[in-house]
Amino acid sequence: RRQLLPTIDSVNRWDSLQKQVDGAQQILREESDKEIRELAELELSEARSEQEELLESIRLLLLPKDPNDEKD
Repeated sequence: RRQLLPTIDSVNRWDSLQKQVDGAQQILREESDKEIRELAELELSEARSEQEELLESIRLLLLPKDPNDEKD
C-alpha cells in the first residue's frame, strides 16, 4: 500500500486541478469582466500545465517495477 501512495496523491492532485479547470472554464463562459476573464485564463493555463506534468508522472508511477532494481 505504501508504494501506491505517490500514485494516489498524484491522481488526487490531478483531480483537484481538473476542478480548477472546470471552474475557470465556467467563468470564461459566463463572465464578461475583462480582468476576471484574464485571471480565469491564467488559472486555466497554469492548471492545465500542471496536469500535463502530473499525467507524465502518473504514467511513470504506473509502470511495472523491475524486480532487479531492488538488488544491489
